[in-house]
Amino acid sequence: LVFCIGGFDGVEYLNSMELLDISQQCWRMCTPMSTKKAYFGSAVLNNFLYVFGGNNYDYKALFETEVYDRLRDVWYVSSNLNIPRRNDCGVTSNGRIYCIGGYDGSSIIPNVEAYDHRMKAWVEVAPLNTPRSSAMCVAFDNKIYVIGGTNGERLNSIEVYEEKMNKWEQFPYALLEARSSGAAFNYLNQIYVVGGIDNEHNILDSVEQYQPFNKRWQFLNGVPEKKMNFGAATLSDSYIITGGENGEVLNS
Repeated sequence: LVFCIGGFDGVEYLNSMELLDISQQCWRMCTPMSTKKAYFGSAVLNNFLYVFGGNNYDYKALFETEVYDRLRDVWYVSSNLNIPRRNDCGVTSNGRIYCIGGYDGSSIIPNVEAYDHRMKAWVEVAPLNTPRSSAMCVAFDNKIYVIGGTNGERLNSIEVYEEKMNKWEQFPYALLEARSSGAAFNYLNQIYVVGGIDNEHNILDSVEQYQPFNKRWQFLNGVPEKKMNFGAATLSDSYIITGGENGEVLNS
């Protein structure tokens, strides 16, 4: 299943959610979130969809967490983050959800929190070595990779989290192109990074692929449309990107 959640339509913040109906090749409306918001983190755990952080009309960083039960088509409130933040990234790894980095309303932060569903609470874990916001993250090879982002300038550096050691280390193979506000995914044991924005404020259509067997990044054919701040999901043997912006808000 692919869901498109919340965001900003160019006029107002949204709490609406749409579900992609593959068989009918259309989007269908679902129950909306309780709070209108954009620039949040999200991840799936045990078939529940978690949305955490973000911002709304006050452009204030949020710490609320909402959880969607797709079988009942209802949202409910879960535990708050310890640190409010927007432009955070979210990923699921080894039975926990991680909320990574972001902007707390005054500064870009390195803080990382993990959600333990048994405790029903967010707990702080080791922070990033480099504070970063609007980064891209992916679970790969039983580790968490946090890729690019910004700390005042766009980054091409990558950090890797060893969960058992609770430690972040610098990944020795940087992106070819510094970027933030794109997306990353793991497909067939390779990491892909798509779109975003660079240090010259160019919105990107470029795609990079990391091949672990030869330890290098390479450019692939770009996506059809330059975009940043878009939604993205893996579906079977495909990768879907939707919405975003490139000078205007997109519905493609």
